[in-house]
Amino acid sequence: MLFATILVFISFITYKIYQTLRIPTGLKDVPTLSYFGFFKSMLTNEGPAKRWEDSRNVLEQNGIGKYWFNGEWCVVTTDLELTKDLIAKTDLYPKTSLEESFPGSLLASYYGTNVVFSNGDVWKRHRYNTNPAFKSLPMHVFDESALKFLKVIEKVDNGPIEIKGLMDRVTLDVLGKAAFGFDFNNLEDPTNDYVTTYHEVTEECNKPIYFICPFIKYIPYFNRTEARKKAAKMNYLFNGLIEKKRKSMETDELSKKIDNNSADLLECMINVSNNPKYPMSDEEMRHNLAIFMLAGHET
Repeated sequence: MLFATILVFISFITYKIYQTLRIPTGLKDVPTLSYFGFFKSMLTNEGPAKRWEDSRNVLEQNGIGKYWFNGEWCVVTTDLELTKDLIAKTDLYPKTSLEESFPGSLLASYYGTNVVFSNGDVWKRHRYNTNPAFKSLPMHVFDESALKFLKVIEKVDNGPIEIKGLMDRVTLDVLGKAAFGFDFNNLEDPTNDYVTTYHEVTEECNKPIYFICPFIKYIPYFNRTEARKKAAKMNYLFNGLIEKKRKSMETDELSKKIDNNSADLLECMINVSNNPKYPMSDEEMRHNLAIFMLAGHET
């Protein structure tokens, strides 16, 4: 009896592993990217550049590849037409939400449901709210940041200029101003409180161990209390700016910015969200600000 029970248990575990690792019929002809290479790059925090080098041959030759991650098979593509197809036909290729992929995680709570990770009517509403911000470029933001960038370079006295770090700093400044009208002042003070917090939150959200072993968040030592406090600080900044800009609608200050094309992303979202067909909560605005910062600064 005991032997039969053990045999049934082993059979059940084996079947569940097979179900998890089984390649779907539609992906069997898609080249497989090395899981161990991906696993190694995540653990050693090598970054997307190294992961690209590891998968370059397959992707350049085929334009598509698959890899096993987070308990399921994922597809990555570098083919432009295929990418357009995947993005446009969300009824056939729905995007997985962060909460579905990483339930209860810091990543899911900080970035939430946004224009990138949403589908159907929700995605249309987010797109409608964010789209106006991309119809005109806030050139004054680029002008101001470029002048400040040149002044910082001029202060370097006969020494090498670490251009990568400076570009990283000016990018954060431009994004902060263009997205929600906040000057991180990263160029002149790269160790100030909000710059440090932003980098810490981004790093915490992308820690490989929580992607590879998501269950460890239930272990007290890994419950991420400090990381969530840092995320709460960034959320506090976002919420304060949202409240301030909502109040600016009462004085017609916002409408003037919309008219002269000087409004930032947040102001555009607030303006459009007055349309009862496309409402957007403060939390949704905050999630969109966070994902635009990630997309603009970390890629």
